[in-house]
Amino acid sequence: MASIIEIREADVDIFDPKTNKLKPKNSVYEIFNISAPVGPGMANHFGDVVVVQALINVIYLDGTKQATIEFWSGHDGSPPEYKGYQTPKVTGSFDKNTATAIKLFQTDSATRLRETDGIVRPVSFSGRIIKIGRGRNETIYDLNDAARRYLSARFGLKAKLTTVIPELFPQVTAALFV
Repeated sequence: MASIIEIREADVDIFDPKTNKLKPKNSVYEIFNISAPVGPGMANHFGDVVVVQALINVIYLDGTKQATIEFWSGHDGSPPEYKGYQTPKVTGSFDKNTATAIKLFQTDSATRLRETDGIVRPVSFSGRIIKIGRGRNETIYDLNDAARRYLSARFGLKAKLTTVIPELFPQVTAALFV
């Protein structure tokens, strides 16, 4: 079952004039997490796949239509095997378009990710502070982060990922309870 978890992120170090030292400024917000891996040969639970598909659609589009991978992949010349594919529909069924979308996202984000093997894994952020730009993250975190940045740019800084995505894709609400 997909879930919503709260994470704390170290945005930047800010100067504290009282102590004359730098101290971290933390942001706390909610992200979507999955219960089991999504990818070729993985469990691919309905709710988990729905969340991954919805995040992909928000990142590369406006959340209301699909586009070809050539459009959203960020590649000027997509490899020939990707031509004609579309972003995955939010169905909860793992398919070829979902596999391709995950792989392309990981390829485009390779310098920030722990693994680029076409699999999205669940994460545990319990007691951790995520440091932006430092280290490598799991794909599910980067999918959430990219979707959050897009929604902030589109709907303003107050846009809440875990509220807007279920409004765009009602299937996500059901996925949180499957």
